[in-house]
Amino acid sequence: MYRYELKTFVAVVEQQSFTQAAEVLYLTPTAVMKQMNQLEVQLGIPLFERNRQGVKATESGKALYQEAKFIIDYADKALAKIRGKLKNGEETIRIGSSILNPCKAFMELWPRVSAQFPSFKISIVPFEDANQNILSVISGLGRHFDFLSAPAILENGFPGRIFTNWGLVRNASLFL
Repeated sequence: MYRYELKTFVAVVEQQSFTQAAEVLYLTPTAVMKQMNQLEVQLGIPLFERNRQGVKATESGKALYQEAKFIIDYADKALAKIRGKLKNGEETIRIGSSILNPCKAFMELWPRVSAQFPSFKISIVPFEDANQNILSVISGLGRHFDFLSAPAILENGFPGRIFTNWGLVRNASLFL
């Protein structure tokens, strides 16, 4: 979820040593030093003051440390939340529905689907049928919708020929 260099950076700041950070992270000291050198080059600012006793974060390094801790904590909490939902069996299927393309056929299948997969819930997501809007609706598959209800895809007619040529839709039947 975040760059591994951030975790390495945090360990170096907390340990005040490349070698001790390497031990904590189960890396070689050389790998830790390379990561920190690359991070400094990428950012264009020195993050550490190096001396014989170890390393100390510069003012820029201290600022980055606070932000890196926040990013790592936020990402870890987000993953834990998602994993918790999946473990609890909460899974929502988002169905796109509109006036011209209602999800009636899917709703007729839903009792059988939910009997076989009781942990799944559905959410009906409305969309607008305007011609100029349809490509953005289709591009929302996987982000806003998991399924869209649409007329049968025709061999030589709209919408099948246009959308299947772009790889946006697939003609598939759902059997339970």
